[in-house]
Amino acid sequence: HVLLAEDSPSALSVAQTEQPDIVLADFRLRDDENGIDIIRRLRQNYTDLPAVLISGDTAPDRLREAKQAGIKLLHKPVMADALKQAMAQAFDTTMRAQT
Repeated sequence: HVLLAEDSPSALSVAQTEQPDIVLADFRLRDDENGIDIIRRLRQNYTDLPAVLISGDTAPDRLREAKQAGIKLLHKPVMADALKQAMAQAFDTTMRAQT
């Protein structure tokens, strides 16, 4: 099932009641936060939490920031097959890190 959060505080609250299997986060969030920040905060509790960033921003700085964070970045509009593949890769990367 899917858990939704409209902002960072909601995401952190939801994740306290139920561990997510994966996080799909937009790069740009409210209040000058970004998806990388919230993923990092969630990973403080769930170290190997798989994640995928989604963004309409193609600025080189955004690409570099996502790459440095080690988080797959998809550009909008995201096709279903591309999302499935990115999620599978995120799970695979997590499983390899655990072994």
